[in-house]
Amino acid sequence: GTDVDANSVNHARNGVYKWDEIKEIPNQYLAHNWARGTDDIADFVKVKSVLRSHCTFEPANLLSLEAFVKGKQFDLIFCRNVFIYFTREQIQSITRQLSKCLGPSGYFFIGLSESLGGLDVPVDYLAPSIYVEKGTLPKVKATQPSPASSAPAAACIAKHIQLKSLPDLILVLCVDDSPVILTLLKKMLGAGSGFEVVTTAANGKEASEALKKNQIDVITLDLHMPVQNGVEFLMSHVKSGATPVVVVSSVSREDASMGLRSLELGARDYVEKPTMGDLAAKSEELRMKLRCAVEFDGGERGAAEVVQAFTKRAVPKNPDTKVRLLFAGLR
Repeated sequence: GTDVDANSVNHARNGVYKWDEIKEIPNQYLAHNWARGTDDIADFVKVKSVLRSHCTFEPANLLSLEAFVKGKQFDLIFCRNVFIYFTREQIQSITRQLSKCLGPSGYFFIGLSESLGGLDVPVDYLAPSIYVEKGTLPKVKATQPSPASSAPAAACIAKHIQLKSLPDLILVLCVDDSPVILTLLKKMLGAGSGFEVVTTAANGKEASEALKKNQIDVITLDLHMPVQNGVEFLMSHVKSGATPVVVVSSVSREDASMGLRSLELGARDYVEKPTMGDLAAKSEELRMKLRCAVEFDGGERGAAEVVQAFTKRAVPKNPDTKVRLLFAGLR
């Protein structure tokens, strides 16, 4: 990690983030790597030394990188949303310097709104914002699209380096009693996403029947449902080799009775329900977590300890002095 400003480097080295900022990280990577703050920083988390010990942060100027990168080799170089501050000549010079320390199987990332098109640089285009060492791509490759292309970059990388294979089309069962949410989920997992919603269910019992009749790779699961809710479904469903589940719910993940409980019962991950206002961001998060749930079969499961640290229990202080209200809807 580097920046021309020493204060920014120190901020990065500290490794402190708001809890809400890291919720989109797949559960496999949350577990055991983060610790909750206390007192005035109780809403923050800090990267544990198990990760920080592998990271180095030093000030450097991109216009004079020779001493900083000399003798170093990197698998990944992120230079995202930086080139907007430089001229074409400077971008060309910086890219040449960085490419010298890019490993033979490495990847060079720039911002989605940036491009190296038309520059004399020793890298080849792989996917939107992603480049590799010149001459390492197969002889036949796609023509470079515009930076705004929606081509799935992760799929391009996976194909290039032959990562653990996922199905060409990941088959999904969506379980939710809301027709509106089911419509949104179908949109989020629609054509070109790498997913197909095979069928839907309005509760846990319907989901169990759907699993008997259909080939399913992964399940999205609501928690509040009639007949059989999400927690009840997980209690009977999750076992060794069971179809992985990603919870998609309006219930807070930190809610001890349902959110945290679903993770403890074996749900692979958790996504808050989407709205039309955050559909794009939630779509990316959901697709990423569904892929991880399928790919990391048998990996880290259950509630990450940092989630447990933020657990919220609905236990009022001095309940005898409180007015108790129950709100219910009519169906």
